Amino acid sequence: MERVCDHVVVLDGGKLLRSSAVGDLTRATRTVVVELVEGADLLARALDSAGLRTQLDGHLVAVDVEDDSAYDTVRDTVVELDLALVRLQQRRHRIEEVFRAEEASVV
Repeated sequence: MERVCDHVVVLDGGKLLRSSAVGDLTRATRTVVVELVEGADLLARALDSAGLRTQLDGHLVAVDVEDDSAYDTVRDTVVELDLALVRLQQRRHRIEEVFRAEEASVV
């Protein structure tokens, strides 16, 4: 839905729960996703040792970003470990997450 819609309306039993622009719903999170060709486990361990919180998911490493220095730490660590970086991208909320949150608040 994020790719084809520009506005979302959430209804429950005829009651309007939310009406928002997709951009408002999919705002950036405080997590950066690092995709590597290989070595994600090495990166996660190194970043954990550097004091960052990470979550490993296959060839992706999600890193909690408290401030801008975390980006420098991620970049420098990728270079130090000589890893092949595919992408470094700030994670965004997904519309699915919004629906789940709305569903949980109604229950």
